[in-house]
Amino acid sequence: MDAVIAVAVAMIAAISALAGARIGRAGGREAAQLVATATRDQRRYDDQRAICADLIAATDAELALLWQQESGTDTGSAQNLEAAELFLPRFRAQALVRLECPAEVEASADALTKAVGPLYRVQPDPTKRERERMAYNEARDSFILAARKHLDALRP
Repeated sequence: MDAVIAVAVAMIAAISALAGARIGRAGGREAAQLVATATRDQRRYDDQRAICADLIAATDAELALLWQQESGTDTGSAQNLEAAELFLPRFRAQALVRLECPAEVEASADALTKAVGPLYRVQPDPTKRERERMAYNEARDSFILAARKHLDALRP
């Protein structure tokens, strides 16, 4: 009888060990999948945040040079830059927004880059120039709000 009990206990222990190993492996797979998903989501958030920040930085840098040139405080950097060097970073950033971001963010990015165009023209009327700058600032703020809303939805 003791031998039967010992065999039964051994069988129960073996079944428990097998079940625990299966549960452990499944749990391990689930944990690995959760970590992989969280890592992917974080990487997507970081990438999209960088794309949006690059567009803002590109337009700001471009306009800073234009405004320095317009105000006469430029020491030659804006005059010496070819036009392509001014706006290529903006076009690259806008292309990435178009590829990676949803329609609302893309529309705001398009409005932002469209608002930059008039600031390239010589504008002798200070009132009109101020309106163009205000239009740019409004488009920039609108883009930031759209990007922030999008990024908040992605936040891991």
